[in-house]
Amino acid sequence: MSRRYLREMLEALQRTQHFYRWTDSLLHEGWFTHFVMLAAVRGSMLWPGPAVRRGFLSAEDIDNFPPHLQRLLSIRNWMDVVLLVWGSIIYALLKLTRH
Repeated sequence: MSRRYLREMLEALQRTQHFYRWTDSLLHEGWFTHFVMLAAVRGSMLWPGPAVRRGFLSAEDIDNFPPHLQRLLSIRNWMDVVLLVWGSIIYALLKLTRH
């Protein structure tokens, strides 16, 4: 997701200088920077309220964020929740079987 959609996400956040300034240098960055930027975008789109109140994120960018990208971020967030729940269940089952 960070290699295919990150540039489009950053361009959609053009009124937010923190994200938009990364658009030009994104091609020269490695996988870790892509991962961190995608995590920052995901967090900002998941809970935009605090970032908008602090002036870190533009409310217009939130309203005009492309719906297909918002859907992809929602799917990714739900996949992470399922992974955490599944991992917790497996961990608990492994702990129970050791006793």
